[in-house]
Order: sequence, then C-alpha cells, then structure tokens
Amino acid sequence: MNPLSRRSALLGLVASAVAMAQRHPDYGRALSDLRMARFILTRPGSYRTEDEQRRAVNRINNAIRDIERAAISAHQNPAWREPNDVPPGRADRFRRARAAVASALRDIQQWEANPNASAWRGRAVQDLNEALREIDIAIQERRGGPPPR
Repeated sequence: MNPLSRRSALLGLVASAVAMAQRHPDYGRALSDLRMARFILTRPGSYRTEDEQRRAVNRINNAIRDIERAAISAHQNPAWREPNDVPPGRADRFRRARAAVASALRDIQQWEANPNASAWRGRAVQDLNEALREIDIAIQERRGGPPPR
C-alpha cells in the first residue's frame, strides 16, 4: 500500500469516528445545565410562585433521570461533570433557570442513533418543555400579570 492510500484510508477512519461521535446528543452538558437550573429554583421564593417552582423542579428532576438513562443507553458516562454553557448574568433567578433549561433542551435536541436512548430523550424533551412552561408562569406571576396560556 502506498503512503498516499494509507493517508486517505486513515483520514476516512478519522472522519467516520468523528461522525459516529456526533450522533449522540450532548447529555453531559445538558445534565450540568439542568443541575444548575434545579439549584437556582430550589432557593426559597415568593409565595406566589412556590407551586410553579415545585412543579418545574419536579419536571427537571424527571428530565435528569431520563437523560441519565439515555446517556447510559448511548454508552456515555452520566456522572461526568461538564461545565454548564449558560452565560453568567445579572438576570433574576427565574430567567437564569429558564436559560439553563432552554440550553439543556438544545443540547439534547440532536438526533439520537440509539433507539433505546431516543425513548428516554423523548421523555426528557417533554419534561423540559413542561418545565419551561412552569417557569414562564412563575415569571408572569412574579410580575403580577396573568399567567400565559
């Protein structure tokens, strides 16, 4: 085998390995974002938003559980701690929690090649959408306005 064909074969292997690595959503980063959102929302708050906070945290906990199962099914380590990718800011805690949940949702939106993991990912997407809805209601109630429909 000549050196040029060896090099092209090696590049083909590297390209296929990179493509295989990109087939799974970034579960580790999503878990970090969700753990941060849960931490933000578990701080005591206003009596007007307490129920929405509790429901949002329950949905986030469900999503964390489902994403951990999807990561295990996709042969990723759910205990691996990635830095969260939510920029620090001076926004109120509900907006920061919403940004973290939305970031986690983006992290797991990528197509999943493993059918076992995709079922868990689908449940997590549903839970995160519900958590976003509860956080939006809490933001509206905190302002004193009617909750969004």
